[in-house]
Formats: sequence, structure tokens, C-alpha cells
Amino acid sequence: MRPLAAVLVGSLLGLQLGIAASAEQTANDLIATDATTDSDGRALRVANNGIDTPDCGLSHPCRSIGQAITNADEGDTILVGPGRYGDLNANGIFGDPGEERLDSEGCLVCITKSLVVVSTQGAASTIIDAAGNLTAGLLNAVSVSADGAIFGRRDRGFTITNSPENGFRVASARRVRIEGNVALGNGASGFFFEPGEGLIRVSRNISVDNDTGFSVFGPNMAGASGRVELFRNVASRNTTSGFFFAAVEGITVTHRVLQNIASQNGVFGNFTGNGITIGASGLLIEDNTITGNVIGVLVGEGASRLLGNTIAGNLVFEVQLSAGADAGNRLNENNLFGGPFSGCVVDNQSEERVDARNNYWGTPSGPTPPIEFVCTAPDLVRIEPIAKNAFPTKP
Repeated sequence: MRPLAAVLVGSLLGLQLGIAASAEQTANDLIATDATTDSDGRALRVANNGIDTPDCGLSHPCRSIGQAITNADEGDTILVGPGRYGDLNANGIFGDPGEERLDSEGCLVCITKSLVVVSTQGAASTIIDAAGNLTAGLLNAVSVSADGAIFGRRDRGFTITNSPENGFRVASARRVRIEGNVALGNGASGFFFEPGEGLIRVSRNISVDNDTGFSVFGPNMAGASGRVELFRNVASRNTTSGFFFAAVEGITVTHRVLQNIASQNGVFGNFTGNGITIGASGLLIEDNTITGNVIGVLVGEGASRLLGNTIAGNLVFEVQLSAGADAGNRLNENNLFGGPFSGCVVDNQSEERVDARNNYWGTPSGPTPPIEFVCTAPDLVRIEPIAKNAFPTKP
């Protein structure tokens, strides 16, 4: 990996590790509930000095992650040593000796079994390189389709880079845990999730310099119980959005977005891009820090709750509700301030009244006069009572 990229990954990992370890009961519940258990199977090893064989044992490691997946049984653990995996000779063609092999569905590292796949030295030194736009047909550098799979752990993840489409994808799998990874410089989403049934837990990952940091589409079937929980992730310098959520109209989701950081997302010269983009109903956006984006939070569709966030210092608006936003959006106990370019903190373009009570607006007296901070008809945003002091920032 280029030295500049190494410096960037290292600095972002330092930022992430500096997030306070304490959390409210909601965070404790998130970690404790429906936890994925550790593997009870054997361990297979992958290393840059390995050779792909039917073994992948600790003393005879394989060279590619894909070979280890082929050799593994359900419940096994794959330990990946530091180095570079993927397109080893940078010719845009996969399948040379020791390289990962592109499957028929456009996946490079394809986790099709219930495995634990972790690095031994962490994301900064363990790189999955998808070779960029040279690779015809590549859609996902890493894809998980197996229930119960674990990809990465805290301090034992991977850097996923140079995919022309998504860096990482989970589709329909349940009880999946994604932790400690970095998605850097991918053409579409750094992390892309399509929940069907069950839980996908996404924690302590970093997504930087992609089109979108973290994307969640669905569940898109009535009655589906799929849920994504995003906890203490960082999205920075992504073009379109740090976090993006969408679902089929009429379906209410149950995703939770807790204690994440969205910073410097968007194209500032074009005044486009958001820290968080909401295109679904039912999300809980709680205790996040959303700063320095073009727009802090854009509610494009549906109705969700924003609780306990610090949304400050974003360029155009801290929160914008577009014409497609539904009744029932709630903004409570947030810090909302920072001197946006437009002069508006909350911009409500919908015809629905927004509950924005008990927020801290930057001064004990609140937004005065209100129209300078709430850019809409006064009866469409309810701001009284006003919090007189800032709420604690988490993370």
C-alpha cells in the first residue's frame, strides 16, 4: 500500500481507538443481545510466504484467503497474516498463483461458510487489494453470504481497497459480525448491507474516500425481520454520504445507528453530500457525532428519531427534511449549532410538523429569532422547550 494510504489508515485507526469505552445501557444491550459466539472449529493459516495447498495448516500456510475458505469446514477460524492479498502483480487479472480468484458473481473473497476470518496484525498491515477499474466484472472485494460468519475483530480486521464497486457486502445472511475493518478508496460503498432476516452487527469499522461510507438497503419484504446495528464506526471523506439508508416504500425498518462518527463527507465545491442520509422509516439515530459535512443529516423519506446526537459545524444545514419526509420525525436532546453557510440549522421542506423539542441550539436562550435557525414556517418545527446546556457528546 502507498505510504500516504498507510498514514491515513493509521491515523484513522488511532481516532477510532480513542473513542471512549464507556457507553449507556443501550450500548451494553447492543453488545450483549444476540451475540455471535466464537468458533469451536480448527484454525487455518494464510500468509504472504504461504503456498496454496489443501492444507493451510499453521506450519504450512496458504497464500490466498480464498484457498483457506475452500479448505475450511463450518465453524473453522482463518488467521490471515500481515501483507497484501488480491491482485499480487497489479495486472488486473485474478487467478495467478497465490492470488484471490474472482467468482461468477463478481466476488473476490467470498465467505460462503460460517467461519471466523480475522487478521493477526490488524487492518493497517493486512490489505485486500481489488486492483481498481482494471478488473472487469468485480462487484464486491469481500462478500459474506453465510449465516453466523465473522469478518474481523477489534484490532484484527482488514483494509479493503481499490474495488470499482463495493469494498464489502453482506446479503441476507444472519447473525453476522463485521468489526475492525477499513474500507478505503472503493468506487461505490465501502460497506454495503442488504438485510433479510436476523441481525447484522457492524462495529468499529472505518470507511474513508469511497462514494458512500456505509449503505443499508432493506429489508425490502413485508414482515422481514432483518436489522443492521451500526456501533462506533467512522465515515469520513466519502463523496455522497457517510451513512445511507433506504427501503421499499411502506416498510418500516428497525436499524440502530449508535455512537458513530460522520465527518467531512460530501463535495464541498458542489454543496452536495451528507453525513447521514435517511430514505426509510423507523431508524433510531442515537449518540452520534456528525460534524463538518456538507449537510449533517438529510431526511429524504420516511420518519425516524434523532436522539442525543451532536450535529454541528456542517456547511449548509445541520438537519434538512426534504419534501418526501413523513409525519413523525423527532429530533430531541441533540446539540444543533455551528454556523452553517445557509444560516439554517433545521430546514424543513416537508409539509409535516417536526418535533424538535429539548435540543441545545448553541446558546441557553435558544435560536433567536427562530427563523434564522429553523428555515421554515414556525408552526412546522416545534422547538419549545429549549435545553439551556449542551448535552454530553458520545463518542
